[in-house]
Amino acid sequence: MEKRKVKKGQVICRDNTRGEEMYIILSGQVWVYKTINEERISLATMSKNDFFGELCLLLGGPRTATVEASEDVELLVINKETLLKNIQEDPQLALRMLIRLAKRLEKSNNLITSLEGEVSSLKIIYAVK
Repeated sequence: MEKRKVKKGQVICRDNTRGEEMYIILSGQVWVYKTINEERISLATMSKNDFFGELCLLLGGPRTATVEASEDVELLVINKETLLKNIQEDPQLALRMLIRLAKRLEKSNNLITSLEGEVSSLKIIYAVK
């Protein structure tokens, strides 16, 4: 594990790039977004004690979003080996991570449901099939 300081405006990790670590925010705030058709779509704002980068670390795929420091940030950088070691030493860590990930999934599911409702409403309003 290492600590890393990142200045406001710096990109910490970029969508569709390889990543070998995850991050825990010790101080400051980051902006998580996707770029679609050259437009930045905001996914989340994260601050102290939030974590990101876990998907590529655990699944081995590319980063799924870009994360940029929205103010000066101090991060704890964790590689896969260190994460697994910490989970073995403190199984409650895995439970806390799972709860946070479940909350993110719930939020995503609610957003998808809301968007589906909007699409259905537009189809009715404009009689689109």
